[in-house]
Amino acid sequence: MIAGAGRGHRLGFPTANLALPEKLLPKDGVYAATARHDGRDYAALVSIGTNPQFGGERRSVEAWLRDFHHTIYGRELWLRDLRYLREQRLFANSGELVAQMQRDVAAVGYPSYG
Repeated sequence: MIAGAGRGHRLGFPTANLALPEKLLPKDGVYAATARHDGRDYAALVSIGTNPQFGGERRSVEAWLRDFHHTIYGRELWLRDLRYLREQRLFANSGELVAQMQRDVAAVGYPSYG
């Protein structure tokens, strides 16, 4: 994990920011996924792209994990079973973004164990 700008935390959706080789990334968008940290699986939302809401130019990967409340800078996080939910887009304001993120959370199922 690497340090991000802290915007997810301020919006009520703290994220883990991943450093990945560009060639391994799927197309930009928001995904439901399963994240594994320290031997445990978590349902996750993953954003891949340039963060158009905040004028981003570099592609990044951010993961929000359901029921996860730890700081994991410098630790490993595995993502699997990515399922495309929607494209990234620019919202009229951060309130609309948060409302969409809350709808995205409803699309995140519980991880499959095994």
